[in-house]
Amino acid sequence: EELEGVFDWSDAADDQIEAAAAAAWQTGDAIHSLIFAALALCLVAPPTEVVSAGLTVQNLFRRWLPSEQLQFVRHHLHRTALTVLLHSLLPTVYYVYMAVACPHLQLLPNPLKAAAVWRCLAIVAIAAPAAAACLYWRWTRAGFRHHPIAAKLARAARNSNWAEVASAIDVEFRRYDKFVTGQMGRQLIVTDGWLLQTSAYTVQVAPQASLMLRVLSADEHRISPDSGPLGAQILRIAVIPLDSDRFQQFEVRVNSAVYSDLREKLTAPVTAAQSVMIRQSLSDQFVEAFAECVAENGRFRGAPGQQPQQPQQCLGCLNQPADCRIAPGCDSAGNCGGCRCQPMWCRGCLGRWFASRQAQAGRETEAWMSGKAPCPTCRAEFCVLDVFQL
Repeated sequence: EELEGVFDWSDAADDQIEAAAAAAWQTGDAIHSLIFAALALCLVAPPTEVVSAGLTVQNLFRRWLPSEQLQFVRHHLHRTALTVLLHSLLPTVYYVYMAVACPHLQLLPNPLKAAAVWRCLAIVAIAAPAAAACLYWRWTRAGFRHHPIAAKLARAARNSNWAEVASAIDVEFRRYDKFVTGQMGRQLIVTDGWLLQTSAYTVQVAPQASLMLRVLSADEHRISPDSGPLGAQILRIAVIPLDSDRFQQFEVRVNSAVYSDLREKLTAPVTAAQSVMIRQSLSDQFVEAFAECVAENGRFRGAPGQQPQQPQQCLGCLNQPADCRIAPGCDSAGNCGGCRCQPMWCRGCLGRWFASRQAQAGRETEAWMSGKAPCPTCRAEFCVLDVFQL
């Protein structure tokens, strides 16, 4: 009886060991699945670090893709088709990875012996690439005529030849004055006539003449890839069609630090909800404070009997008159106040120039106003007290 009790205890211990081993196997399967899910997420929605390392479809296959700078539309036609094809291979790669990392699952060479969930995954691993290959063949044949981006271009141009619209967009994208923000493959682009948003699988196309924008919300992010000491404010903006036959409404997300640059490039009207408070960028805040200091310095007084000249257009923006002049105005020693140039800049452009010099010098933002900068024309040093309004 004592021996029988011992053997009974041994059988129970064996059952516990087997249960523990099974639990360990299941834990290992979950860990491998999480590892693959993290890697797949970095491929489908790459974070900033992955993009900076160049591990994106757009960068890895750049030799086979048309140049984005020269052929913007055709580049994204190829890129989106290739992205769909590559991402469809993820279930296949996952199945093979689990078969190698977890041989106890018996996924290969005969998937029919595996559990039901793995048999379903095997079907998906075969069907997804096959369906994506058929879709790739349909999109790329006949010069991408059946690609969704081509259909959007034809719709935006009122069903005219989409290739002509693509050529016009390519020409505008080559210009240096376009507005671009965002990471590679996920960008917002504004040209003279078009607003474009790229994503992994498509490109949103909207003509500026047929849209309006509305700022829906402003989200504060204390930690983000573009956050400074004050964090980042991300604006959610709806692109609303004035003519619903040309494109469907979509949303874009923009850092408030570049919102003013976006407004300058847009010709379409922009409105904001009353509850939305858009934070000014650090540069805009400094320019506003710079203009206030210049106003406190008073007006420039020329030599006695000198006739005031008619203000010329600012060389920086060509939109505002040159309404300020650099002249000796402080008691600082050295070369400060040595500029004798004629008025060529408005207060906004001169303030941005002054701020850029402080940033390049590595000064803290709190010390920008007390710094010095070279005159953008003659390079003579000046400070804020040397700037007078006309």
